[in-house]
Amino acid sequence: MTDIVLLPRITAHIIEGCRMERLAICGLGPDRPGIVAGLTGVLYVLGGNIEDSSMTILENSFTWIVIATLPDGVETSTLEKELSKLESAMGVRLFVLPVQKSSSVPEFGYNPEPHLFTVAGRDRTGITYRFSDVLARFAVNITDLHARTIAGQDGPVYILMIEAQTPQNIDWPALDTELNLLASEMDVEVRHHAIDSAML
Repeated sequence: MTDIVLLPRITAHIIEGCRMERLAICGLGPDRPGIVAGLTGVLYVLGGNIEDSSMTILENSFTWIVIATLPDGVETSTLEKELSKLESAMGVRLFVLPVQKSSSVPEFGYNPEPHLFTVAGRDRTGITYRFSDVLARFAVNITDLHARTIAGQDGPVYILMIEAQTPQNIDWPALDTELNLLASEMDVEVRHHAIDSAML
């Protein structure tokens, strides 16, 4: 196995008005200890700052997306060079993409508490698409989605969990009607409830 050799740490002096390049680092590889330490270690020595991240295991693969900033003077090519060492050492694939901070303003406000929608039933094609399509028509903004197939008594069971922002002016009775009709059609159960912000 190739050893990961990190650069001496760059101390980032963050001052007001200093340019910070925002990047998305996406990765996929076999699950093994040390991947997170390797990735965050590269960012640490470059003076980078992690703003947001999502990491999970899908099947036997470790997947992640990290939104990070690099200080002025640290080029993206330097980051990519260090990440290539991590790729060789850990057997992973990494991609770096620029990210622009969104300045768009929603046409309408969203409720402060997120909402959780769960769907469960016999595994079949189209469950995620059909339910996400209903939510989209009611301007529900999906912020997190997890899906998994588990063993059931009568065959595979599909579990879908969607965390989302709901508009303040959402028509709940109409949405419930649409969700229940679709659940009946697809022979699944659907439930939803607000997530107490105190639990987050």
